Amino acid sequence: MDDVAAALATRDLMSAVQTLGECSQRILRDEIEDIELVQARLKSLIDNYRNNEAQAAWERHCEDFHDGGSTRFTSLRDQQIEAMKLK
Repeated sequence: MDDVAAALATRDLMSAVQTLGECSQRILRDEIEDIELVQARLKSLIDNYRNNEAQAAWERHCEDFHDGGSTRFTSLRDQQIEAMKLK
C-alpha cells in the first residue's frame, strides 16, 4: 500500500512540476508579446518623428527657395556658422 501511495505522490508531484512549467512558459510568452508590442510602438514613434523632421526640412527648403529665406529669422552668429559649414 505504501508503494501505491508513494507512486501517487510522485505522479502528483511530477504533474505539479509540469503545470508550473506550462504556466512559466505562458507567462514568458505573454511577456515577450508585451515587449514586441512596445518595440513596435517605439518603432512607429521613431518613424513618425523622422517623417515629421523630413517634412519640416522640406517645408523650410521650399520656403527658402520661394522667398529667399526671409520668413526664417536667424541670428548673425547662426548665419556665420552655416556659412562656415559650406566652406
